[in-house]
Amino acid sequence: MPAVPSIDLAIDLKSLTKVYANGVQALDQLSMRVKRGEIYGLLGPNGAGKSTLIKCLTGLVHPSSCRGTVLGYPVGDPAVNHQLGYLPENATWPEHLTAGQVLEFAGRLHGLTGRERSRRTADLLQIAGLEAWQHDAPRPLAGRAEPLAKRHGRLAALQREQWPRGDWTVARQFVKHQKRVDERRHQRHWRR
Repeated sequence: MPAVPSIDLAIDLKSLTKVYANGVQALDQLSMRVKRGEIYGLLGPNGAGKSTLIKCLTGLVHPSSCRGTVLGYPVGDPAVNHQLGYLPENATWPEHLTAGQVLEFAGRLHGLTGRERSRRTADLLQIAGLEAWQHDAPRPLAGRAEPLAKRHGRLAALQREQWPRGDWTVARQFVKHQKRVDERRHQRHWRR
């Protein structure tokens, strides 16, 4: 009788292996368990397999072999994707898209209706102070292209969250914190 996946586990992996076509083995029989609601950090040097693991869990990369589940679904099952969010470290968007179009696109990916998508897009742009970019593609300004792209990515990720109608308190706190982080990073960069 096959083991029934635990509903208490967000991730339940047994021997996940990923070998790329060029022979590089990114993951070698990784086993791990993460409970629902638990915060779990992946630490390691470049090339340790952290990004590969996340991509395998989200179905962006297919493992060479794996036994395990994500939120009760077999690893790689696209049915789990509606419950997952993924924001890559270096999120980029086509340069011709406006901030509003990026958020509209993210809302479509997350299955929001047209009216809900438009409302949330306007709210998120207002919270982030990017209303001016709703209908214009942002032009990179002296070293500011990366923070703008990251800010768009964070807002796109927030599109999927289930906020009570009109209650953006957590989103506002998140955006405010991320702005401070971006500003400190920018200040350190220009002091060098």
